[in-house]
Amino acid sequence: MNGVKQHFLLKKKEEDCMSVILHNGHDALKAIFLSLPERIILHSKRVTSICEVLAKYIPTKFLPENMEEKCYNDAICDAGLYHEIGIFVARNNVEQRNKASKRLLESFGFNEIVLEGVYCFQERYDRKEKNIPFHAHILAIADRVDMIMGSGKFSKRKAKKATEFIMQNKEMLYNLDAVNCFKTAKEEIFELYQNEHEGLQNLCERRLCFERLQGFELI
Repeated sequence: MNGVKQHFLLKKKEEDCMSVILHNGHDALKAIFLSLPERIILHSKRVTSICEVLAKYIPTKFLPENMEEKCYNDAICDAGLYHEIGIFVARNNVEQRNKASKRLLESFGFNEIVLEGVYCFQERYDRKEKNIPFHAHILAIADRVDMIMGSGKFSKRKAKKATEFIMQNKEMLYNLDAVNCFKTAKEEIFELYQNEHEGLQNLCERRLCFERLQGFELI
């Protein structure tokens, strides 16, 4: 597909998105989220739950000034829930999708933590790179863990694979402090998968995800 055609397709998708917002008012974000492919919705809910666990172990030195810990953790969870929402506009282009996620959530008034998270979480980490926010690393780890663990039944093999991938990529894909958060939280994370007797199909019923999907309270 040439660049001109792709540009107009993306523009049309953004116009469709604005149409959904105008026709659904306060329920627009919910309407957009629920219009995503089911596998993306389920993945996003699971990532939110993993973010909730990881956020408990974030060192206080990464807490932004003038922001309470709970607000920071909630913002990371919101980034987890909506990190793929840009697929509504740009399905096959990761960079365009992340930009679309940021623009869309910005239009709903989400704070900078959420916007940075959804925009930066797929950027490659470099030890010399200081511009990737810490919360984006947390989201990146949560996203990768669920990509490996999947929606099937829990297995120790997949848990080992997820652990090895994160640990082997510290200071390559992920900030060392973010990896240490995962190292501390990993047993609790894998418990989320183990405790679902039908794999992860029911994980969306966990308190945090369920409440967010019911109320869609905005930051």
